[in-house]
Amino acid sequence: MIDCAGERARFFDHLGDIGSTFPAEALAETTVVTATPEKPSVALNRFRDALTTSTTEQFRALVPGVRRVVEEVSWHLSTMDAAFELIVGETALELQTVPDALVEARSHEWFRFYMCPKPLEFGMLLSDDYVLVSAYDEWGNLRSCLEGMNEPLLEWAVDIYKEHRQDATPADAISGLPQI
Repeated sequence: MIDCAGERARFFDHLGDIGSTFPAEALAETTVVTATPEKPSVALNRFRDALTTSTTEQFRALVPGVRRVVEEVSWHLSTMDAAFELIVGETALELQTVPDALVEARSHEWFRFYMCPKPLEFGMLLSDDYVLVSAYDEWGNLRSCLEGMNEPLLEWAVDIYKEHRQDATPADAISGLPQI
């Protein structure tokens, strides 16, 4: 129980303001993975595994524009059979060099790419019945992930995603990004 509380505390330490909206009942039956000095990539690996091992037909993702995470997500897009909607919380100027895999993915009808007009302090991967919420440190490194399938977590994640999606702009409408 102490280990569980410690992992969740480290997750919320890095989650940012969105953590204040997180419902307590959404913590039931969740798993938290947190990077350590001995295993600095464990959270990023969990994010990648969640993306590549799912059998869902649709993914929605929010990422704060952290270059490494965008590259990880876009690299796996070419191997997916699922529809994918990606919202990046970064200005068009910061994404002047879009990863080649992301540029390629934009040419497929199953992929939708959006820019959020405000910075994101967290990330999220959402499928039909699964949520992975990712937390980053002040330097933009993925530090911790919380994942689960319970109804309160899914409802919270869908609401947060919809809120960010309504404010997002299709990347094709943003000048300065590489076009297909």
